[in-house]
Amino acid sequence: MIDEGINKWRTEKAAHGLVIGAFQTQICEGVANTGDNAGR
Repeated sequence: MIDEGINKWRTEKAAHGLVIGAFQTQICEGVANTGDNAGR
């Protein structure tokens, strides 16, 4: 019973990490694009 709860928590935490990672990547790309546009 406890193991199921831990596995569920780990899965949700991993999924949350992926969402944050993808979001950060988008922000970084957006900042890079803004910098490129300003440089031109």
